[in-house]
Amino acid sequence: MNFDDYAGEVSVRFAAGADANQKKMWRKAYAPLMEDVRGAKRILDFGCGGGEFLEFLGDQTTGDLVGTDISPSQLALARTRLESRKNVSLRTLEELSREAPFDLVFCLHVIEHIPDDQLPGFVRELCRPLRPGGKLVIATPNGLNPFSHAYYMSADRTHVRMHSPMTLAQLLMQEGFSIDSVHRELPQIYDLMTLLKTIVWWGSSIFVKLAVLANAAGVRRHRLPLLFSPTFYVVASRRDAAP
Repeated sequence: MNFDDYAGEVSVRFAAGADANQKKMWRKAYAPLMEDVRGAKRILDFGCGGGEFLEFLGDQTTGDLVGTDISPSQLALARTRLESRKNVSLRTLEELSREAPFDLVFCLHVIEHIPDDQLPGFVRELCRPLRPGGKLVIATPNGLNPFSHAYYMSADRTHVRMHSPMTLAQLLMQEGFSIDSVHRELPQIYDLMTLLKTIVWWGSSIFVKLAVLANAAGVRRHRLPLLFSPTFYVVASRRDAAP
């Protein structure tokens, strides 16, 4: 399958006004990281797509922002979106290898596209651009939530794997990283429809949590929380990194 063609097809499916609500969600979901974002000199968005998250970050910091994506069509969209941003630059994966290290590396909703046999190499690619003591942020649909699993696996034919904080911890541990924190990307209230969606989510999540906990073996031994949000993100750092 030509992923670049598919990425271009997906881009036209979203309503023109969706960016505003997306940014509101990011503002709330990523509030715990804003101090790090504002203090970072260099930030990488690995898998930046059309540049929406880079645009959001550009409203939060004056540091250097770099985006990369495997899809040339998505990078072209990002260049159009971000052409007026002086602190944002876009790189191919080959060009990225020549960049200076980054304080923060974001990888939002990319890892679910990576087949199992390629995951170790992909995680190594994510870790390589980080400076010692830098932080890695990975967001992905929540495989622990059965409704999220059903939706994200059926809505996008390039999604091949659903993750949880536990599977990400296993992958990152092999590269000398550990998960510092886990955060939910929750539905946010923007209007009447999103208010109703949030009410339904909070009500149904109680039953989802009870059902999963009833079936999860050894649940009390898990150091990482079992989350039931539609999507989540983890913040990781290298265990042996200098402070």
